[in-house]
Amino acid sequence: MTAIITEDEQRAIDEALADGRLKRIEVAPRPQPKRPAYLDAPLHSQPKIKGPDKWRPGRGGKKTRIAIWDLIQWAFQCEMAGLNFDELEGVLFGAGYVSSTFRIMQHEQLGCSIDGGGRSACHPDADTVVQFLAVLPGVYGGRRMALRIAELARAGQVPDPMAGAKPKIEPKEWARNPHGQYAKTEFAAHYYVTGRGGRRLKEFRLCPIRWINSQKEIDQARNAYNMWWMALLEMQLNFRGSDDLTAFKVTPAMPPATPWKETT
Repeated sequence: MTAIITEDEQRAIDEALADGRLKRIEVAPRPQPKRPAYLDAPLHSQPKIKGPDKWRPGRGGKKTRIAIWDLIQWAFQCEMAGLNFDELEGVLFGAGYVSSTFRIMQHEQLGCSIDGGGRSACHPDADTVVQFLAVLPGVYGGRRMALRIAELARAGQVPDPMAGAKPKIEPKEWARNPHGQYAKTEFAAHYYVTGRGGRRLKEFRLCPIRWINSQKEIDQARNAYNMWWMALLEMQLNFRGSDDLTAFKVTPAMPPATPWKETT
């Protein structure tokens, strides 16, 4: 609510200021917040989102050098390649993989056409990657490993090797009292203690335990990582020994073979 000053009150205030009976207090202006410099920076100098530049396919006869795991991630993340094992077993080189180009040909033979929307076909190298993955030998995990590799590539993850994990035992349950936390015990049996007062019946109690990161779990996780790594090595050797890619050249680079040894 705004206060209203009459003419007589204003005249009295002015006289008091002139006589020195009142002192005018100047209120300092509120400082304005400083405008962030990046808002005024030219567009070309603003930070860019880091993208998979190393995954860009080569052009004009030049091939981009790429690691096998990066190549697989490019096929499933950037090109949205799909891995389908369907009834068309053996149509393409004895594999259960059907390329996007083959599907388009099938639609055309049936008189079907795409009615707007959708997306373009995969890059030929992405189809080649999926074709190699679909015929992964059984000794390297076969179809199950192929699906696992595709799943991890889409998510940009690798199998958890449980690096740094060590077997640990702890109580199965915990309880708390005013003095702090303690292990919860269970009744196991009765026993007698003989003393000056005669025989006394007491309880024998045990503490149930559980394994955290048991050796079996660690071994299983590392075996799964080894199988994944060996499957990648098989694909790497196949690509390096062939000339099936048009825009990429696979390098010897591989993910760490034993990451758990590097952290110990």
